[in-house]
Amino acid sequence: MAEEFLDEIILKGRQEKKKEKLMQYVQQQYTMPDELFQKICIGGDMAEIKIPVGLMPMPQELIDKKYQFDPQPQIVMTNMKGDVNFTFSMLDVAVPGGDLFSCVEECMDGLRGYMPSIVFYDKGQEEIHEIAVCWFTYMSNSLDGHKIYNLTFYAATEKTIIMTMNCRYEHHEKWDAIARICMQSLTGRVRNG
Repeated sequence: MAEEFLDEIILKGRQEKKKEKLMQYVQQQYTMPDELFQKICIGGDMAEIKIPVGLMPMPQELIDKKYQFDPQPQIVMTNMKGDVNFTFSMLDVAVPGGDLFSCVEECMDGLRGYMPSIVFYDKGQEEIHEIAVCWFTYMSNSLDGHKIYNLTFYAATEKTIIMTMNCRYEHHEKWDAIARICMQSLTGRVRNG
């Protein structure tokens, strides 16, 4: 019994150390030079975010295969292999910052209903450059059977923005850190009232 308890303490300590190391990495990366990022404009000039250089627009035929739902993301940026994707959508509605978290909870419930095998990890909310942002992470399965890691955030600009980064699960630590750096670069016009 005592051994099990000790194992749990050691495991928790290792997990905390790993998380701390990852957060140090993320904090260091906030000072990365601008030339490692490219700017993406969302909704004309309504919002702007930085993503890694080297990501390029996904061809429409691949978007049609990968995102078989309506509406599809308005912007899909991908790497050469097509296994890391950043998607951006601007909704026609503007969810006020104070209501954003409950909107995200409803979205998570919808995902659970649509994909029962989904596994949620964590969620949070923060303010980035005066924009209310709520985010959550989860694992899903691709059509070809791979485990996919997703970080999705909703941002309360003049119209609500949804960004999702997805990658193969085995690369999630690196890409989660990068996606969070990108999220921190978000700027845009905030809805008044």
